[in-house]
Amino acid sequence: MLRLYVAYLAAAIAGIASPLFLLHLARSAPAGSDPMVVATAIVCALGLVSGLLAAMASRHSVYIALVASGPVALLGLAMYFALAEAGGQYGAWLFVGMGSLAFSLVAAALASRIAERFAPRANSEEERI
Repeated sequence: MLRLYVAYLAAAIAGIASPLFLLHLARSAPAGSDPMVVATAIVCALGLVSGLLAAMASRHSVYIALVASGPVALLGLAMYFALAEAGGQYGAWLFVGMGSLAFSLVAAALASRIAERFAPRANSEEERI
């Protein structure tokens, strides 16, 4: 039970910290740099975090992935729609928002299946309780 609480706490910390870190990276990026490189790194990092946390609590993998990547998905959508009217290329925000959510869900599903496959099995009814 403690592993479940730790997994949710770590997912919540990652979910709260990742939009702040993302905004810091977007603001401090030098002029002329490619935003898709940073966006791809953030999407991969959130997927990795979600996968590792989902391996800790495999039955709750979807919820952990949503807690970890949901705030970034909302931020990405909000920034895309806010900046889309200004013109320019703001597809990186949409990629970060939807990509982090999709990659986190896929990584969490794969990690939970791998964790369940290698988990020790209970042979008797007494060991399952």
